[in-house]
Amino acid sequence: MNRPKRTERFRQYKTIAMSVANPTEGSERLNVPAQELTEAFEWVRTVQDLPANLLVAIYSTIWFQKVGAFRRLEDQSLAEERYHKELDTHRVILARLIAEGEEINLRARKMKISKLPSGSTLEDLESTLESLHLTSRRQYGPKNSSATNAAIMKIMDAA
Repeated sequence: MNRPKRTERFRQYKTIAMSVANPTEGSERLNVPAQELTEAFEWVRTVQDLPANLLVAIYSTIWFQKVGAFRRLEDQSLAEERYHKELDTHRVILARLIAEGEEINLRARKMKISKLPSGSTLEDLESTLESLHLTSRRQYGPKNSSATNAAIMKIMDAA
């Protein structure tokens, strides 16, 4: 099978990516669920000769979309008053997002990438990761005992 040369394939990938990122005038912006986006880009794992920084850019772009979808689901779950019923699932998804983000962050750091071709920066990635870590600590981390809470309330009442 004749495969296009590496530079030609890169141009093809770039053209496809640009057409998705910049829909034609008058068309509506597509809203692709994060899981579908991930599945659509599974082929990336099989391509051996894509530049490493492009792979990190692709994975980070998909990851940012997943985080956005996760945050929207959190909001929807809170609005529909089912958040506490879904905490087990929330925790699993949150842990997976953190693990995936940490892996992308590690790869970017090892390659000394500060800005990705997608326009995202390492700081964007790290701050998004930190927001996920904060959510995890806040929701699932250690809680104060009732005695500690009572002492805090006593101090607050005195002030």
